Amino acid sequence: MTRSVVSGYLDNVKDQGRHPKGHATASTKRRSARRQAHGIEVGVRPESDALGELGRLEADLRALEARRIRLIGVAQRQGASWDDIGSALDVTRQAAWEKYRDRVRELLDATAARSEHSEEELAASATDVLKEVRARRRRP
Repeated sequence: MTRSVVSGYLDNVKDQGRHPKGHATASTKRRSARRQAHGIEVGVRPESDALGELGRLEADLRALEARRIRLIGVAQRQGASWDDIGSALDVTRQAAWEKYRDRVRELLDATAARSEHSEEELAASATDVLKEVRARRRRP
């Protein structure tokens, strides 16, 4: 029953930017050209596999989130503060810290676990890096 209601609704929705006979208008063609130039695919073609596209989109989003976490870890190793990271993400320092601290820490711990160094060597190295970062922040 729901399917027929939804189908009926979609049948009555006008396809904006299209000529009544199904031909694209000039403005639709310009918008489409701009989106293609920027690599943006906004619309979903009626003949497309929506569930398949949704699954691919979700996989892409997970990959992007994993990349974001790796980049935050790299930025921290390069001396970026949570304030710097928050600014780059267009959120507050606190929001960035709350959302990413645990996942970044897990990533760094996993990287350290794969290392051939002892825990004492890693701690000494981390201390040296922290001292270097603090010294860099104090410089004008």
